[in-house]
Amino acid sequence: MGRKLRPLAGILAVVLVQQFLWGKLFAWSPVIVGFERLPHRRAVVYRQPGAVWPADLDIDALVAQVERWHGLTFRHKPQIVAFGGDASYLRHVPTRARFCAFPSGRLVVSPWALREAAAGRILLSTYLRHELSHLLLFDHGGPLTPWRFPKWLLEGIAVTSAEQQGTPFYPSREATRALIRAGNWVPPTQFKTRAEDAIVLRVPYRQPFIYCQNACLVDDLISRVGRERFLGYVRDLLRARDREQAFKACFGESFTAFSAGFRARLACDRTASTAPP
Repeated sequence: MGRKLRPLAGILAVVLVQQFLWGKLFAWSPVIVGFERLPHRRAVVYRQPGAVWPADLDIDALVAQVERWHGLTFRHKPQIVAFGGDASYLRHVPTRARFCAFPSGRLVVSPWALREAAAGRILLSTYLRHELSHLLLFDHGGPLTPWRFPKWLLEGIAVTSAEQQGTPFYPSREATRALIRAGNWVPPTQFKTRAEDAIVLRVPYRQPFIYCQNACLVDDLISRVGRERFLGYVRDLLRARDREQAFKACFGESFTAFSAGFRARLACDRTASTAPP
């Protein structure tokens, strides 16, 4: 029986190696093949031939900014992988997103994102700070962080810390709040679930609006208790503390009550701004 299984085990090993090096398991591969390694003090960049990677981009400064905002430092150097070909990116990465951060500590950058940045359509430094925020929280919370950490909070922190509101495609804080007052809203607990897909939004760009809605929630929480106490709440979640208990201990009410109160306060702002003198 053992002899019969050996060929199968050999084939499986070959498939796994292929998937780690050139397939969808690339984000977890211990070896990166076909990329130029560009070491930095705070991070490592891997550049595929053809990647439009700006030589003057100060990666160390971006990492420092992200660490400073979060009050945390990377335990392991983040790896940033810049792809040069569309087909290669789609072969290595299980998403068509411009950027993607993995709990392995690796951040992949698509060729079209680099082209858009070179053309001035997006800000590469802003997007990198966004994704580095994810990597930093993954680094401290462990590989299960993307699944057990509140998804609305993960993205809200990234947008806020990267100062992404008001950049291309992303509405400003004021514009986002106006769109929420107009009736556009995704319940945070439905963010990135099937229920989200059924929600009708009348906004210029759907995903950027939702991300900015989450950032507005983060902004509101920080304005209540200050950034240091807010970051204490984040660290509690990274230590796997119960979500609801951690929220109530920090903010004095349930998350459900806070979310409803946030919308009610925005509605009151609209009423006050439209009331006759």
